Amino acid sequence: MSNRLTRSEYLVTYMIIITLACFVGGFFLGAGVMKARIQSDLQASAKAEQEALEKERLLKEQKLYRDQDFIRYYYSITVHIQELKDKHFSTAAQFSGKTKSEQKALMKELQELAQTTRKELEGANIASTSQLLVDSKYAYINSLDAYRAGLDQLLEKLSLGSLTPDDLLTMRNQTGFINQWNAATALQYQAMATWEAVYVTKQQAVPKVQPAQVSPAQWKAYPYHMRNFLAAEALVKSQQFYPFYPEDLTARIDSVLQGETATTFGWKDIDQAARMLEATDAVRLGDFQSMRSQLYPDLKAPEIPTFSK
Repeated sequence: MSNRLTRSEYLVTYMIIITLACFVGGFFLGAGVMKARIQSDLQASAKAEQEALEKERLLKEQKLYRDQDFIRYYYSITVHIQELKDKHFSTAAQFSGKTKSEQKALMKELQELAQTTRKELEGANIASTSQLLVDSKYAYINSLDAYRAGLDQLLEKLSLGSLTPDDLLTMRNQTGFINQWNAATALQYQAMATWEAVYVTKQQAVPKVQPAQVSPAQWKAYPYHMRNFLAAEALVKSQQFYPFYPEDLTARIDSVLQGETATTFGWKDIDQAARMLEATDAVRLGDFQSMRSQLYPDLKAPEIPTFSK
């Protein structure tokens, strides 16, 4: 009897050896890839932890979110954003009774102002010591791009027929613009809540909560700028473009809660409160200023005109 392997046995043995070699090679290759990935994740985690510690150190030393950062932001961003917003709503108010050519001219003016506003924002130098304000700037720029695209769509609709004031007023179906604009506003108010945590309450951190998670009692316990931030977040969730600002919504909520009538309205959380006030058209531009002396006689805020008496 021959002890030599047959041709078919050689092939089977060869295939087994190749399979084992591929398995072992694949195992070590996979282990190497996994090791590299773990090392990369560890390095990223260590970097993030180091950045968080550095941010915490700077916050404790009060080197972030300084008054001068908000002053610079106000005059290089807020002033231009408010001008466009005011122009938007005043233009919508003029739409009734206008001819198609007159409506087109009004919208062209808005487009030009939006382009000018974008250039102003692009050239604004916002200090990196207030990263949320930097993020807000770029979010507003993105919203302006979406706004101009939305106006193009409305102009196309105008070519097929006239527009109603509500078409422009609400920017109906322009959720991209509205969401980005409201998100930019929320970042701005989150920055002010951070300023408050650093310089006023000395808590160093802004609580991570959403309006739907905050009861009226919890709302009343939060400091002023934290409430404004929650109001801004409520506007983000609304997906609506309103003429008023977060501080106006805050003032209206505070006035209701101060009167102890919120239980009559059945408010369970601040998201519900905001939705009810918005739906009933109870919030007006300027509510904050009209109720400031009554509600906030000793208000502490960054030194910007928004909160000046």
